[in-house]
Amino acid sequence: MKVTIIITSYNKGPFLRAAIESALNQKYKDFGILIIDDGSIDESKDVIESYQKNPLVEIHCQENKGVVETRNKAISLAKGEYVLQLDGDDKLGDNFLSLTVPILENDKNVGIVYCNTSFFGSKNGFWDLGEFTLEKQLRSNQIVITALFRKSDFLKTEGYSHDFDKGYEDWDLWMSILELKRTVVKIESVQFYYRILSGSRNIGISAKIERELKYNIWKNHQSLYDSIDLNPVNLLWDLEKLKLENKELSVKVNSIDFKFGRWALSIPRFFIRGWRLLRD
Repeated sequence: MKVTIIITSYNKGPFLRAAIESALNQKYKDFGILIIDDGSIDESKDVIESYQKNPLVEIHCQENKGVVETRNKAISLAKGEYVLQLDGDDKLGDNFLSLTVPILENDKNVGIVYCNTSFFGSKNGFWDLGEFTLEKQLRSNQIVITALFRKSDFLKTEGYSHDFDKGYEDWDLWMSILELKRTVVKIESVQFYYRILSGSRNIGISAKIERELKYNIWKNHQSLYDSIDLNPVNLLWDLEKLKLENKELSVKVNSIDFKFGRWALSIPRFFIRGWRLLRD
């Protein structure tokens, strides 16, 4: 089997069948589907059980363990060389695999392939992800969760981290794969459809939690931030706000100040002056 499409669901019953059917409708045929239910209490299990006799579908049900634990478990069970994750309320275009698999097959340096995206649900439109660059990826996640990657690369990372139980676990994983010196390819065709719900997990993240999560991204991937000439003033400003709003993090932030100092020495003097002003 070349690809495992992982469909994760927690109380996605009203939308789950559409997600599964979009996976089954792939024009590329060397794939299997792993559906993992994370302790749903709605009609999800009834929907999942209706696919028990489909030879392409494998089912795993568990007690509720949360997004991070569920994604790690699912990938450990995946039998494909490549992995594609699809949340139970989203949908794939019919050509997703036929466009992305050849990219990984033909270039061993590519680690992540994703497609242009449209959103639907409470809002509808084209999600303009823009051109992928490392600098943009360091500032905010440019890669959607539904991207094709190599299971072997995942196993070289520490997997999804519990530092991101509240969100951004996909951003952290993509950064870990980039640290393996992999490149990223975006397909211009719209082949992923992201459902917008009023209670979507990342939409509900508070400004304070978002800054904490971004701090964890920086903490976990300092080598990537050190690899490009990125103005540290903006990053330090975020860290200063973290220190003011979360006393528990202040010790951690102070402990890395000297690392920022070393980083600042490699950039123009006016950046150094700005950095010192922030510290004062």
